[in-house]
Amino acid sequence: MSMFEAAKELDADDWYDAAIAQGMGFKTPEERQAYIASLGDPLQHPFWADSYEEMGDHPLKDAFRCLREEDKTNVELAGMYKDEGNEWIKKSDVKSLREAMGCYTHALSFLDKADEEDANMTVCEVDEQALETRRRLRSQLLSNRALASLTLRNYGTCRRDCEEAIRIWNGNAKAHYRRCKSLVMVRKFDQARTACNEALDAALGSGGGGEPPKDILALLATCDKEQAKLQVLEENKARAIAEQEAKWQQAWDICASVGVKIAFVNRLAQPEQLKQHGSCMPFFDQEEGVAKWPLLFLYPQHNQLDVVQAADASDMLAEHLASMFPELEDGVQPVCWDATGEYQVSRLCVYLQVDASLACVESCEEWLAACREPEAFTHLVGKKKQGAASSSSDSICFLDCHLGCTIKSLLKARHLALPGGLLTLIVFVRGNKAHERFVRDNEAAGNQIVAFDPSPSSP
Repeated sequence: MSMFEAAKELDADDWYDAAIAQGMGFKTPEERQAYIASLGDPLQHPFWADSYEEMGDHPLKDAFRCLREEDKTNVELAGMYKDEGNEWIKKSDVKSLREAMGCYTHALSFLDKADEEDANMTVCEVDEQALETRRRLRSQLLSNRALASLTLRNYGTCRRDCEEAIRIWNGNAKAHYRRCKSLVMVRKFDQARTACNEALDAALGSGGGGEPPKDILALLATCDKEQAKLQVLEENKARAIAEQEAKWQQAWDICASVGVKIAFVNRLAQPEQLKQHGSCMPFFDQEEGVAKWPLLFLYPQHNQLDVVQAADASDMLAEHLASMFPELEDGVQPVCWDATGEYQVSRLCVYLQVDASLACVESCEEWLAACREPEAFTHLVGKKKQGAASSSSDSICFLDCHLGCTIKSLLKARHLALPGGLLTLIVFVRGNKAHERFVRDNEAAGNQIVAFDPSPSSP
């Protein structure tokens, strides 16, 4: 006997028990109750919802969506999902905006289906008025999706949807505005101005009548204001570049006037050294009418440095060292990194490296190019070093400079080349372990250490 035939002879409760016995329905009251609980609040059932949004995450949401779509044309469905998208977009939170974009995209898919249906019809069967209505609906959907993208700051997506909406219907004022806004937000003011003018043309028509849209005029004013700011920034940038180029040119001229070569900066130097080489160069003091020379003092023992940005050629080394490392008397405190207080001017020795194999700048043009793009000259410097080393028999030499030496006397040293135009001096405490190691390592490498004093006979 079939289940259906058996049901005729049973009342409802017996029939239910029989169905359960045959494995149908819920096996236990708990299972049945769990299913009822999964359906949620009866008052929140999708059946009572006025929109797809109100269905929330109910498990029957997709089923009721199919019921709502039943017996509707593709254009009607597109309008329905447009309305749903409009409800989502009013909330303006990220989740709602993405839901809105999904609704508009779904609506556009129904318009695509409607277009496919038209493609299978003859020309005389196509309703031109319905076609125009559908065309404007597509433009509105794209413009609305662009609004969601604009709010989410997806400016590129917004602009693309707006351009397609305008192509379909040039009279879509909202699409024009949103395209202009997206361009302003990414600071493409030239393109934004063009888009604003196109929006005004579309709004006013060929006759030029009516009032221009205030929102477009406001964007045009923003473009003018921001472009004026950009122009000032560009002018300031060009002025700063010209001033910097003039400083580089002046540094070259000053070095050339006293016969001092400029060497390329060693790109393996410490970052702080590179920074100083880029910011300090010889310059001409207009008030005093003399050239000023920057000095870089390096203290390898402590990995420290000092910079004197404007030294006179007549200044002695002792003058600058005494101001930085005075004798520790009368309560004078040592510099913070000299824990033992051994750096005092009377104990210091200063070395100046002179090296015939250094890669030197050969022309002012090459110097200016190196200042503009120092990293681009790394490979060139390597070649220059190899060529200079192979053509010169002179080894590296360190001048042990008497503290009475003037800057002018140091600049006259043979084979001197200033890295980046900066006179670089190495300072030790004479006789301490760091100094002895420096001397020992250079002697082992075959480098010369020569005494250098202010007398004319110095090398």
